[in-house]
Amino acid sequence: MVDRSDLEKALQGGAYGDLVTIEEDGGREYSGFLLGVSGQFVLLQSVDDWRDDGAMIIPLRWVRSFDQFEVHADRLAILAWTGVSKTERYGWIDISDFPALFRSLKARNAAVMLSDNDDIEIGDIVEVKDASVLIRAIDGGGNWLDGTLDYPFEDIVSVCIESHYIEVLRAYAGGQATKAPNRRLH
Repeated sequence: MVDRSDLEKALQGGAYGDLVTIEEDGGREYSGFLLGVSGQFVLLQSVDDWRDDGAMIIPLRWVRSFDQFEVHADRLAILAWTGVSKTERYGWIDISDFPALFRSLKARNAAVMLSDNDDIEIGDIVEVKDASVLIRAIDGGGNWLDGTLDYPFEDIVSVCIESHYIEVLRAYAGGQATKAPNRRLH
């Protein structure tokens, strides 16, 4: 686990700006703009394939490492050229603890992607409990699953919202499957 104070220093802007790469204990890496650090979480504006790809919330206990590389300075220039920059649009996300996090996401009707290092579940938040969150899940084919899935907080390695994948899958599952969008979802 990384030292929270190192992340807080990076949040103030490191030698290569606040573009970072975070590695979680499961080995997955995420790149993006560091937006927030609490005693519980790291909040990252995810950047993938030169585009803004939602927000990633990673429990601090699962963050193995983070880096700010010299190459990030060049990447910042390319991102600026494509119109991608650090945003404040995720300031509403409460990263103080799990219940507060999921209450803030539910209040905005945000679809979530939850990872436990083995499986990923995508869906809408139905209820926030003391030690878990209930979601109405969508399968990989864009179908709503029957019932709800009770996802314990202690199992959650990452939470993602507003990624291209999540938004397209949710739109399809939400009834848009019968009418293709007249514009490209990007």
